Amino acid sequence: TLDIPNRSIQRAYPYVALNLIGSTLFLCAGGFFYSLFGSLNFAKISELSAAMTFDVRLVLVGILLVCIFGLKAGFFPLYYWLPNSYTILPTAIGGLFAGLLTKVGLYAIIRVFTTILPHTLDAAYELILFLAIPTMVLGIMGALAKRTIKEILCYNLISHIGFMMLAISLFSEKSVSAAIFYMIHHVIVIASLFLITGVLVKLIGDDSLDSSGHLWHLTPFIGVLFLIQSLSLAGLPPFSGFWGKFMILKEGLYHEEFLAVGALIVASIITLWSLLRIWFCIFYQSKEDMNVNLTFLGRKRLTLVCTLITIVSLGVSIKANSIISITNKAAES
Repeated sequence: TLDIPNRSIQRAYPYVALNLIGSTLFLCAGGFFYSLFGSLNFAKISELSAAMTFDVRLVLVGILLVCIFGLKAGFFPLYYWLPNSYTILPTAIGGLFAGLLTKVGLYAIIRVFTTILPHTLDAAYELILFLAIPTMVLGIMGALAKRTIKEILCYNLISHIGFMMLAISLFSEKSVSAAIFYMIHHVIVIASLFLITGVLVKLIGDDSLDSSGHLWHLTPFIGVLFLIQSLSLAGLPPFSGFWGKFMILKEGLYHEEFLAVGALIVASIITLWSLLRIWFCIFYQSKEDMNVNLTFLGRKRLTLVCTLITIVSLGVSIKANSIISITNKAAES
């Protein structure tokens, strides 16, 4: 039999329940599409929906899809399942889920609203914008209240989902391009931070900020990797996060969404604060009675993976213009 802690089972329930609800609603949406268009083929739906631009049924289906995909992406207010679920995952799975799973919902929104439904569903875009602001602000405020690395990273993940929501809600070619670029950046950076946390957990036994510290003299290289990716997630130049946030801010100001832009700036500042708090606690906080698993220092595979992903992240920064030209073509099409 498997020795699974009760805490892990308890935290899995909300994830299972919300996914069952989301899947059921998605099947309902598929039925609505079939009743409206007599087909589930993307090309045919796109052709027929162009003639139903102001049909209230399309607006309602669009709002339903925002709720369905937003549930998967971790939109406000249904994001509480994410930190409960991701913090109990093994390192490799946690890195994979943090990097990719929430982006599936955002990708689905971009795909559906740019290629299938008409581009005049303003109510759906307004709903995404309305949800983006509390997702950014409340997500990052949750990070300040936590004292473990994984929980802080989970709430940072939620907050940055709001950044991409803001870009999608503006719904112009440049804003969609910004959303795609930021998605590429975020997949790489947040996955690497979860994997680096896995290295730290192997070294010190847990990820609590209160029971760890003074690791700089043992693993300065890991400290450098974590710092680079933290600065990138916070959006400091010249890292990849800066270019993505700059694109979103520029479009937000152009569309005069000053409240959302202000929320993004505040969330970015608190992101930097929360990640530097981790870095100083883990690597510089004095902790004389801390037990360190020195035998793990000789195991290089996980550290090598973290290094390679960090190099990819730096490559995105260096080749930002080339990647932006690709995302611009994707948004234009």
